[in-house]
This record gives sequence, structure tokens and C-alpha cells, in this order.
Amino acid sequence: MGLLSNRTHWFFILPSSTEAEERHIHDIAFGVKILLYKDIDYNDISVIIDHAPNIKIQMAFSALNVPLPKKIYNTSEIDRLLVNNTYKNAVVFITGHGSPDGLDSCPPIKPYSFYCKFQTAEHFKRVVFYFGQCYAGIFNQMPLSTHLGLSKNPKCQMVAIGGTGLFSSVSAPLTVNNITWSANIFLMYIFNWLLTDKDIDGDGKLSVMDSFKFASIYTNEALKDIKKKNNLQSIIEQSNLMSCIAKLHSEDIPQEEKDNIQLEILALEKMLEIRYVMQEPWILNASIAMSTVF
Repeated sequence: MGLLSNRTHWFFILPSSTEAEERHIHDIAFGVKILLYKDIDYNDISVIIDHAPNIKIQMAFSALNVPLPKKIYNTSEIDRLLVNNTYKNAVVFITGHGSPDGLDSCPPIKPYSFYCKFQTAEHFKRVVFYFGQCYAGIFNQMPLSTHLGLSKNPKCQMVAIGGTGLFSSVSAPLTVNNITWSANIFLMYIFNWLLTDKDIDGDGKLSVMDSFKFASIYTNEALKDIKKKNNLQSIIEQSNLMSCIAKLHSEDIPQEEKDNIQLEILALEKMLEIRYVMQEPWILNASIAMSTVF
């Protein structure tokens, strides 16, 4: 019995210390859409979003033709959800922002405390995490194989997968139902794998390891294509950037024009960042990932 057919609780988590971004809510709505297509009961799905007006969530879900969940939780309610757990398995998708301090929340959510919530929840036998946020690598190199050194619920085996290491993650335009948003590439390929049912390693099983390999391959292929397309444009923009910087230091232009140039410089610098972004997906507790099937 796999994760799709067994007693599995599916979590979509968007922590945010400020108002949640619409693009991240779209990431979640798309993931929910895929699970519903795979005949997952909506009662087995928990959507957790911090600081988002109801209308913003409604619009994002409606745009992708996804029914709204009965309730939207926030991250402060995760403990309560887990205390009442009756499921044997959990799959946890995390989107939004991350930093070296942890998941973007107030206060930031640290790896150890986050993992502990699930490790100590009663009844869980398998928990799989997919981290899509920037600096997901701070959730790597944790003692999941030894249950975090905890004695409670030692039968629970956890697997963690991250879309990037100690670096930024990449987003790219995705269009669904004529709605385009800057989607988290790695998570989108995880969801896409659920549709393709591709046995990457050829062992005859559709495992968590297959999802990791599939998403890692195609995320890096997508990043390579993005860099190719942006290369010539970035050369042109780099020239424009130098010109703007030179103008900014001129004393012969009014302050309003300087302010506009400063905004243009920030926009150009942001565009040039793609040159230096790397995606280094990782997996923690690989042996459990190979034996955990969907």
C-alpha cells in the first residue's frame, strides 16, 4: 500500500512573516489540484497559509479551478493538527520564502523544531518533506535516520527532499487555465511527476526517490534553458546597468530622476541574479525514500 492509497495526510505549508505572496498561494492551489486529480480525498489535505486575506486565497484557487478547502490553517495550528493525528503517513510540501534563519515566519521556523513536530506525532510511520523555499539546505544534514535522537515514536521514518542547498531557489513562469504566475520550479516538477508516474531508477516501483530524481533532473534542465535565453539579454542589461550607475552619480540630474534610476538599477540587478543562481537538490534518508512508494 502506497502513500496515494494508504492513510496519508497531505500538508501544504506556506509560512510567512508578512502577507503571503499570491504566487506562493498559486503553488499550493496547483499542488492541491494535482492531488484531487489523483483522487485524494480533500478531507485528507490540510492547507496552511500565514497572513493571507481570504479573498486572496479564494481568487488564487478559483483561477486554477480548484475548490477551496473547508478551512485554512496557519502555522501556529500545526501542533494542534498533529496532536490529533490518526494517519499512518504524511507528505508535507513547503513553499514560500526561506533564509539562513529558517522558514519565513515570526519567529522563523528552525529545522530541528519543525522536524520534531512530526517525529513525535503519534501513529506516523512515514513522513516525507518536500522543501521548495530558498536556503532549503539548512533542513539537510539532520539526524532523521536516528529519529533526531528522540525516544518518542521511534517507528516513524522521515525523508526530506530539498529543491536547493544553501542558496536561493528558482521560480519561472507557469501557465495553467490561462493564469500565469512565477512558480516554484522544483515543486512544480514534483507535482508533475505525480502525473507522469515515471519509474526513473527502473526498480518497478514509483518511489519517493523517483520523484526526487525526476524533479532534480528537470529543474536543472529548466534552469539551464532559462540561463541560455537570458544570457544575451543580460549582457545588454549589464551595459544598461553600468550606464544607470554612472548617471546616478551625476550631480546634474534632479532628485526625482535619480530615484527612478535607482529603481531601474534594482530591477536590472534582480534580472542579472539568474546568472549566479544554482539549484542543488538534495535528499536526506535516501534508503527510506527508495522503500517509500506512492
